[in-house]
Amino acid sequence: MDRSLKEEIVKALFRFRKVGMILPKSADLNMTELLVMRRIEEMSTLADNSINLSEIHCNLHITKSAISQMLNSLEKKGYIQRSIDVSDRRRVLVNLTENGTMVVKETKESVNNHLGEIVSRLGDENTKRLISLLEQVSDISEELKDQSHTV
Repeated sequence: MDRSLKEEIVKALFRFRKVGMILPKSADLNMTELLVMRRIEEMSTLADNSINLSEIHCNLHITKSAISQMLNSLEKKGYIQRSIDVSDRRRVLVNLTENGTMVVKETKESVNNHLGEIVSRLGDENTKRLISLLEQVSDISEELKDQSHTV
């Protein structure tokens, strides 16, 4: 493979990462924290509001230790409340605070508007092609990572 092509991939990925997603200035969150908060919001519809770190780990591809650190950060920022389930001390109950719920709502709207504009400018077919290519890159990267761990 041409070396310049590899360099262009790296540049494009870093540029995309640097630009990132445009979040409201009022939200002192990064995208990963927002994804965790959205998952908490989804799980709040469960009767017991329990959070399963393994489920977040699998769904968001975030390590359990990183999730714990994010929960600590989100709790310090006043976006979530954690408590231990008195009936099963192994379970952690997590709820969004009122402020956390408001921030999730604002950021959802902002991200949806941002992504809507991207899709509008790219067009449906290019967006579908981009999604497919990104999925392929992720699959290949995961395979290579798994292979490097088995060697």
